[in-house]
Amino acid sequence: MKSNSPLLFSKLESALEKAGLTMLPSEFHGLMTGMVCGGIRFDKRGWQETFLQLTNDGKPFDADLEGVTKDLYRSIDKALSENPEQGFELLLPDDDESLAMRLEALIEWIQSFFLGLAKLQPTFANTKGELGEMLGDLREITNVEFDVDDSAENLEGFEVLKEHVIDTCWKCLLEFGTLPDDKTIH
Repeated sequence: MKSNSPLLFSKLESALEKAGLTMLPSEFHGLMTGMVCGGIRFDKRGWQETFLQLTNDGKPFDADLEGVTKDLYRSIDKALSENPEQGFELLLPDDDESLAMRLEALIEWIQSFFLGLAKLQPTFANTKGELGEMLGDLREITNVEFDVDDSAENLEGFEVLKEHVIDTCWKCLLEFGTLPDDKTIH
């Protein structure tokens, strides 16, 4: 399952709305991706508790949102663990939406990613080297103004930003995360 499909975005948006959560699908996906890249494992107890604390004041999700959440987790974990260059995508509004809207969603995604990563790796902001620079780039992206037009140049730049975010996720997983067999990969 590709995580950027309009169907998944719509399904998650509906489930969040039905559950009464004010999070946007991009924020939800960014938070979960940050936790996966920070080392949380689906097959270990506690991931749901941590995620619920951050999203729903520790209360359980309704059945619909719980199902979507588990599917989304599996999709993120599989795509990042197997081949992020070919399978992992950011869950953002469809390309039919304005660039300004998609850029705003990307910024929200990154901010939520940082929250999820910080929950598991509280000192990640002190990361040095190439990964530290990449994380710094993401912080800078969150300061970008999103009042942009849909010019070809801006659209191309947006795609470059998305690829950089995906590369940073992969590097974070390599630094902080775990493979499905629970062996840390360094």
